[in-house]
Amino acid sequence: MKTLRLKIFTPDGAVFDGPVRTATLPATKGSMGVLPGHAPLVSSLETGVVKAETPEGGTRYFMVSGGFLEIVNDEIRVLADVGETDEAVDLKRAQDAAERARRRMRERHAVDFDLVRAEAALQRALTRLKVGELRTRGRKG
Repeated sequence: MKTLRLKIFTPDGAVFDGPVRTATLPATKGSMGVLPGHAPLVSSLETGVVKAETPEGGTRYFMVSGGFLEIVNDEIRVLADVGETDEAVDLKRAQDAAERARRRMRERHAVDFDLVRAEAALQRALTRLKVGELRTRGRKG
């Protein structure tokens, strides 16, 4: 069975580096699936979930936010502003962050309010929650 190599990096270092059978990534123009033999490609990334099918038949999930991806010679390189493995997602922290962002968006009258930053924070928190939910669902079935 042919595999791809998935590498996910952030400014803080490597998040993941390993073989996968397939990957689905949150490209700017929509979700993009990658199989072995994919044509070379460079794309920007949105905040979202990377889903990777492992050679053993399992599934891994990663949260990424911003950055770029490159596909060359059966290697997917993700250079994300923020990235976490499904195991690293702290659900309580993500729930608290989502509530803080929602509260800031409701209280827009603050002098230092930045709607774009609040929306981005909310999107990252919701994506972390989704990754945590997918991880939990995967363990059950």
